Amino acid sequence: MSLEFISECAAVQYGDPDHLIIMFSSNAAVRRKSFDFKDYARDLPQTFLFLRETSVHTGFHNGILGLSNDLDETVEFLQYFIKKMGPKRVTMFGASIGGYAALIYGYLVGCDDVITVGTVTFVDPNTRDALNGAGERVPGAMEGMVEFYTSQGMEPRYLDAWPLIEANPDKVKAVRLYYTPEDAIDTTQSLHVARLPNIKAIPCPGTTHRYIGVMLIRDGTIGNDFANPVEVFDAAPA
Repeated sequence: MSLEFISECAAVQYGDPDHLIIMFSSNAAVRRKSFDFKDYARDLPQTFLFLRETSVHTGFHNGILGLSNDLDETVEFLQYFIKKMGPKRVTMFGASIGGYAALIYGYLVGCDDVITVGTVTFVDPNTRDALNGAGERVPGAMEGMVEFYTSQGMEPRYLDAWPLIEANPDKVKAVRLYYTPEDAIDTTQSLHVARLPNIKAIPCPGTTHRYIGVMLIRDGTIGNDFANPVEVFDAAPA
């Protein structure tokens, strides 16, 4: 199947109209000027909307080039696209910062399920400091997000997925967060929201932050999640 570009940073691969998978790329895709997992998706039957950032510093808060100018406009675009496609199931998927976008937009727009690998669940310096400095892969990167909002004269929003998810528990039926237990940052980020309703954090021993997505694709885990019905999870025990 071929990609139909709708902007420099967005493309659609049309397939089964009943299942739309929105794939948010990681920061690696910014450097490559491409989309994560597009080669893998080529042989899958679902319809895919691929999205990527133009900057490694804004975490999908600055819009999608050619489609939206900020987070609110991206929400409007996704609502429009989903309504236009009319799928029976909407899945949001992403790795690393793409997983953060999948979570944020999943709970802002509403969808059936969110699947992430090596995800980021917060880019908030206050959350990081409350967790004794844990959860930041590049020192100072979280301050960059705050500075992004400050430069626009705006208060930062949704830098921590926890309050958004807690306030909107029914906007997503199920969330799977695959993470590398040997990676302290991935573990901190994934477990941060794992006690909230309908969320399951799944450790994948022997993986790494960089390659967990590839490994779960190769062993069939992600394909099975895409193909099988959504499974709703209970909140983790306190």
